[in-house]
Amino acid sequence: MVSKKKRAKREDPLDQLIKSADPVTLGTLIKILAGENPEIRRECFEFLKEHVPLTPAEDGVSMGESTIALWMELEPDLWELNEYGGGDYGLVDHVGDLLYELCEKLQKNKIPAGYREELLDKVL
Repeated sequence: MVSKKKRAKREDPLDQLIKSADPVTLGTLIKILAGENPEIRRECFEFLKEHVPLTPAEDGVSMGESTIALWMELEPDLWELNEYGGGDYGLVDHVGDLLYELCEKLQKNKIPAGYREELLDKVL
């Protein structure tokens, strides 16, 4: 029986580029991606909040921005459900999950009043 050669796991080309990029370039990339997509923006805030030491004020801003981004992610789907009188189960489940997550954030976190007011203005 011929032994199988173990293949070396191929490194992801993106990993190679990330390793060679300087912090300014990576920061620019993150800003571009996060600026175009509220879900990515929210994920950036949540990831960085977990991995970067923040002052209490920075933590509040991070949580507030994450909450606003969550609403911005949710709003188009809510509009679609309202416009068409419903949607497929996947969309309904997605909206339900995001609404639940938004409620959890608002109940369990100290989100600065300015962000709560901004969210209220967007909702109404």
